[in-house]
Amino acid sequence: MVLDEKMQPVEEPDLTRGEIVPSVAQIEALWVADSPEVVELRVVREYEGGGADVEEVVVQPAEGHWEAPEWALGWLAANGDPNDRLHIVPCDVYREFTPREICAVERADDLQRQLNEVPERARAEIEELQSCAASMDALACALYEELAAKDDEIASTDAAICSLYELAIGEGV
Repeated sequence: MVLDEKMQPVEEPDLTRGEIVPSVAQIEALWVADSPEVVELRVVREYEGGGADVEEVVVQPAEGHWEAPEWALGWLAANGDPNDRLHIVPCDVYREFTPREICAVERADDLQRQLNEVPERARAEIEELQSCAASMDALACALYEELAAKDDEIASTDAAICSLYELAIGEGV
C-alpha cells in the first residue's frame, strides 16, 4: 500500500506528478484482548519436607486484535508486540513533486521527445536527398544522351562539309 505524506492511503499515485519513496511511519497501535490468556500452574518438583516448584503453563494463548490504521494491520500481525503502543512500520510514501521539479520533469520529457524525433527527421532528410540524387542522375543521363545525339549530328555535318569541300576542290572551283 502506498501512503501520502499525511499517512493516508493513495489508490492510484500519479507518477508524472510525484514519486514513491520507501519510508517508515510511527503509528500508535493498541492490542485489544478479545479473550485472556489461560494459564495453569503445574508442579515441576516436590520436596520431602514440603513445598514444591511450580511453573506456569499457557493452556490457551490470549486472542485479540490490533486497533490501528488498516494499512498497518498486516505488518502488525506479523511483527507487532502487543506490549508496545508505538510501532515503526515500513511503508511506501507518495511524495508530490514541487512546481520546480514538475518543470524539470516536463523539460526532460520534452528533450526526450525531441531526441526521439531526430532519427525520424534525419530519415526524412536522407530520403529527400536520395530522391534529389536520383533526379540528378536522371538529368545527367538525359544530358549525356542529348550531347551524344549532338555529337552524331556534328560528325555528320562535318562529313558533309568535307565532302562538299572535296567536291569543290575536285571540280576546280
